[in-house]
Amino acid sequence: MIKEWSDEAWEEFLEQVKKDRNFLKRIEKILKDIERNGYTGMNKFKKDAIEI
Repeated sequence: MIKEWSDEAWEEFLEQVKKDRNFLKRIEKILKDIERNGYTGMNKFKKDAIEI
């Protein structure tokens, strides 16, 4: 899976990680799940519930 971000998105990501260390763990968990299961999700995450 190719992971690609714009420069602006990357800066926002880094700022959010500084504010909330658990944010990084949640994102890692979501990305790993997408790699394993495609875009079907982990069932406890909903598309409109994830705001990045």
